Amino acid sequence: MSNQPQKGGGPPMVKIDGTKARAIREDQGLTQLYVATAVGVTTDTISRWENNRYPAIKRENGLKLAEALSVDINDLLQEEQPDNIVEKTVDEPSEPEITFEGPDEFPVAAASEPAQKKKPNFLQLFLITFLIALGTIGGWFILAKKKTSLTAVRYAPEHFIPGQLFPVIIEVLTENDTDSSYVVKEQIPAGAAIISTLPKINNDNPQVSTIKWLNKDKTTNTYAYTLKADGEKAHLLEFHGSISEKDHQNIPITGQISIKASYHHWADADSDGKISDQEIMQAYNRYSTVPELDFEMIEEIWMGAGYSFDEKNKKIDIF
Repeated sequence: MSNQPQKGGGPPMVKIDGTKARAIREDQGLTQLYVATAVGVTTDTISRWENNRYPAIKRENGLKLAEALSVDINDLLQEEQPDNIVEKTVDEPSEPEITFEGPDEFPVAAASEPAQKKKPNFLQLFLITFLIALGTIGGWFILAKKKTSLTAVRYAPEHFIPGQLFPVIIEVLTENDTDSSYVVKEQIPAGAAIISTLPKINNDNPQVSTIKWLNKDKTTNTYAYTLKADGEKAHLLEFHGSISEKDHQNIPITGQISIKASYHHWADADSDGKISDQEIMQAYNRYSTVPELDFEMIEEIWMGAGYSFDEKNKKIDIF
């Protein structure tokens, strides 16, 4: 088609590239209703223009469309015709007058005034960011509230003499005061036998492989028991236990997880054949409340020059 105006009369027409118009509108975040209102046509007409349903539209409408999109009209013309102004060759349907009733829900740009670009709503972005941050902090707070305030730690010697008594202690620690009851469970290591417990529990059933304490009134936070084990059948004893409260079940007990067989007294921490001042203080400070332990023998070893274990007679000789 020639770039020169064609004869035949009628209003000047321009060839709009609908694909460009739609891309510019979407890039600015404008709706078809906004553009239709600014131009003074229907949204259906804007849709037809953007889909290149008309070979040409009125130049007047083209100028209004350019104003609504805040671009020069040349930015909307088809590339093969820079001027793209022709006389009317194809009738463009006349547009009914557009009127709106009720409150203004969309901005309307006057035809004689340049349409304003839609700017980002920074207040809205700020509020969204604030709400996301608030939700994140709230989630952390809820998780912190649900986080258990109880932990349990197991203490035991590094070694034991086969067939001789040795202690194990579980200490329950609370980060803050709680009136919740909780349950402490400890699995008896394979090859070992329970001799005593504190607080005392009924463990007469030899088939029971787990000991349990129920803390109902917060009278104690220390749970202890003594064991004997056959070193030939159980050279290494492994411990497994947990603590449970209302909202958290089977929280593993940390601390000592194993103890090995040896021919050194459990209070002889460095296995040097004698009990030092430091070792006897440590034994008293940690295990003095555990029942059945022979602290008189521990003191005799401490007072003497040393000791050895008589494997044949299964007893400790003190020097």
